[in-house]
Order: sequence, then structure tokens, then C-alpha cells
Amino acid sequence: MASVAVIGGGVVGLFSALTLSQRGHEVTVFDDGRFDQGCSFGNSGLLVPSHFVPLACPGIVAKGLKWLADPTSPFRIKPSFDPRLARWCWLFQRSCSVAHVERSSPLLRDLALESLAQYRHLAWTGFREAGLYMGCTTIHGLEEEAKSAEVAMALGLRAEVLDEPGARKALPGFEGAGAVHYPEDGQIDPSRLMEALVGQVKSHGVALLREQRVCRLALDGGSAVAFGKDGSPIDADWLVVAAGSRSAELLRPLGHDLPLVGGKGYSFVVEQPSPSLGAPVILVEDKVAISPLGGQVRLGGTLEIGTKPGEIDIRRVEGISTAARAAFPQFGTTDPPSGTVWSGQRPCTPDGLPYIGGLKGVSNLTVATGHAMLGMTLAPATSRIVADCVEGGIAPSALDPMRFS
Repeated sequence: MASVAVIGGGVVGLFSALTLSQRGHEVTVFDDGRFDQGCSFGNSGLLVPSHFVPLACPGIVAKGLKWLADPTSPFRIKPSFDPRLARWCWLFQRSCSVAHVERSSPLLRDLALESLAQYRHLAWTGFREAGLYMGCTTIHGLEEEAKSAEVAMALGLRAEVLDEPGARKALPGFEGAGAVHYPEDGQIDPSRLMEALVGQVKSHGVALLREQRVCRLALDGGSAVAFGKDGSPIDADWLVVAAGSRSAELLRPLGHDLPLVGGKGYSFVVEQPSPSLGAPVILVEDKVAISPLGGQVRLGGTLEIGTKPGEIDIRRVEGISTAARAAFPQFGTTDPPSGTVWSGQRPCTPDGLPYIGGLKGVSNLTVATGHAMLGMTLAPATSRIVADCVEGGIAPSALDPMRFS
């Protein structure tokens, strides 16, 4: 059995640590913070096999150009002279094809269903078979979403197209043209899941090192060595890099410049309105997630690429609020309380598929990043692949971190 250092204490890193420890490995997790922040906490907690279409898909570039002038739009790539961002954008545009979607969708479906099976099996995750409604405020949006539902059913997923009366019955207060219901999708409370996950890895003997930033990696005779914040090397047989959008920076000294950018998202919590919502909704046209979590509702959305971490564009937050109010008038006051807006950098690859696997010329390292908005959905399946790689297995070629080299 190997001693494994997992770099990154988000949902992917912690699930990987749990699976590795269950297989008998000695595992230590290094986290920049205290295992209580990052994208694993600010997301909507949706577990979505229905999201089998990767981010890079036909039509998204045209929509992005259309949205450039709209400060409240859900998707934005900030113009920049950064050559790495330019390369990412070129690869993204190249990936936006029907052929890519057709190749990728079965894999994303399988990984998501594998993860959901684990969530259902593990009582401590707080998994809820909530289903998901894709709410459409326009007839065109409903027609497009109905086409996606047909593809979903062809892939073996359950989906139901609801007309306006059907959507109003299912979603109290909804003002729109209809919806598509995916009953197999699930939901968890992100904060509660992460708290439970920390407890689970501890109970399996995993060492959790808080505020222990791994500052750099280096090659030593074909093996990767990690160095802590005090400059000393970390003693480990194997490294798992699950550091989110920072992973690319860590990997560059090993001779690999993976195309990976941070896609900023925002979320905030408001009180449950009346009439209340019992199931999560994604507003299709505005890309806004409305996720009921007990007596509260988390509203989230936007994908900003090329903007600085930590900066909050209040106009995009207002766009989330406006979209929620338009679809559900009972959200009379959806503006977040002052200072309560969360923002985070979701790690995005150019083709919308995560990076999971090894690097050429590095004998003892596995990459596990690039999940974008699907980190919660894909984390358990990712952990299985990571553990297989540590034990000599091979990840699916479509997830190869070297695929753009």
C-alpha cells in the first residue's frame, strides 16, 4: 500500500482520500484553508445526471458573443492578452461540436449515475431524491429543452416535458412557458455533506492538515515531489492533485501546462418564499439555479472566465435576483443581505470534461480537477478512478490530462 498526499480539500479531494483510505492506503490531505470554504461549499448542491452535455457545446460561443455587452448575462469571457486564456478559448471553440457532445455525453452520464448510486448508498451524505426541473420562461426555451429531454431518454435517463399548466402545478408560483422534469436527479446540502465527509475521512484514519498550502511541485528523476509552505519536501509515495483551478499552476513546473481556467460563479441564500418550492429548479434561459435547502433557498449562477478571484460584480448578482423574481414572483425580495454573496472559481477545461489521470514522464502523480459545475455530481466516481490510477489502473482516455498536448 502507498502513502498518498492529496493536494486539495474540496469534495473531489476528500472523496478521493476516503476511497484511497478504504482501500488500505495511508492518506494525508493538504488544504490551503480549514476544509470549510471553496466551491464545494458555495454551490447549489445539485446532483445532475441530466447535465450530460459538456460546457463546450454547439451554440455556446454565439451565445457568449451575444451576452458580451450585457453586464447581467450568465456567461462571460473577459477579453485579455493572457496567452494561456487565448489558448483555452481557442480550444474551447474547437470543442464546441456535435461530434464532441455525442462522444462525451455517455461518459458524463455513466460517471454521474455511478456517483448517484454511491450517494444513495451512503446515508451520511444526506442525499435527497429531489428531482430537478428545468424551468423555461419562453416557448423557444421549452422547445430546445424538450429536444434535450429526447436525447436524455435516448441515453436511458427519465425525463418528462411539462406544458405551462403542468409546470405551474409542479412548481407553485412559476411564471413561464413550461418545464422539463428529471426525476432521477438528486440534491444534498453542500455544507452538511462536507462536514460529514470530513468526519468520515477522519474516522478512516486520514490525516487532515489545515492551512497547509502546498507551494510547489518539482521533478526528481521522473517522480514528483511536493513542497510545503515552509519549503520542506512532503514525504509521500504518490501525489493526487485535486486543487481546483490552482491545479494548473502547481503542475507547470513538471513540464505540463494544462489548459485550465477559473470560472467564477456567485450564490447567496434567501428565506424560503410563500408559496414554497419543494424541488430544485434551473432557469434555462438565465442559467440560474434555485435550490431549496430546508427553510432557505440558495440562488446561484453565472460563469465568468478571465476575472480576478474574489472580485464581485454586483450587476451579475442582480441578474440572478431579477431572473428569480421574473420566474417566481413570490421572491419579492431576492437581493442578498449585504456582504453575504459567495463567489468561487470553478475549474474549467476547454472541452467541459474533467482531467483525471496521470502525466507523461511523471511516475507517481494523478490529476483530479476540471469538473467545473459538476464537482459534487462527479466526485464519488472520480474518487474511484483516482484510486484505480494509484493502484496501476488507467482512467478513461477522454479524461486524460494530456489530451491537449
